[in-house]
Amino acid sequence: MPAASMAEATERRSADGKKGRSDGKKSRNDGKKGRSDGKKSQNDGKKSQSDGKKESRRKEESERRKERLKRRKERLKRRKERPKRRKEEPKWRKEKKSTERRVRATERKARATERRARATERRAEVAERKEVDGKRSQSDGKKSQSDGKKSQSDGKKSQSNGKKSQNDGKKGRIDG
Repeated sequence: MPAASMAEATERRSADGKKGRSDGKKSRNDGKKGRSDGKKSQNDGKKSQSDGKKESRRKEESERRKERLKRRKERLKRRKERPKRRKEEPKWRKEKKSTERRVRATERKARATERRARATERRAEVAERKEVDGKRSQSDGKKSQSDGKKSQSDGKKSQSNGKKSQNDGKKGRIDG
């Protein structure tokens, strides 16, 4: 074996010896731990004093729990004494609302048809007046009636376009 390797082996052994000494130190620390255990026993005495306080707290809490239970039982009794609500009522309410909505919708449609009828009558009256005055011939009067119908349809188109613009506004809100 070369001399260098021999020297390394001796160093290792000496290091092992040092390790052994450090183990001794550890045992001294263990003794200190024992002393701290003694301190803990002193604390235990203090804990016994606080135990009395804890017991009184426990008693108070148990009394509070009993009171809460009594209150809860009373509440339940009162609830039982109250007249029960019928379970069918909410359904009936919904049905009522839906029928009201249907009625309103039909009324709205009826009003719209009346409005259209009045508009066509007005147009017919205007055309008759013009014919009586002699400003236009009979054929011209018929043309004016058809023109009136076209303008009506144009108005409907503009309404639908307006609705589209409202929807666009909603989309903008979502983006924002």
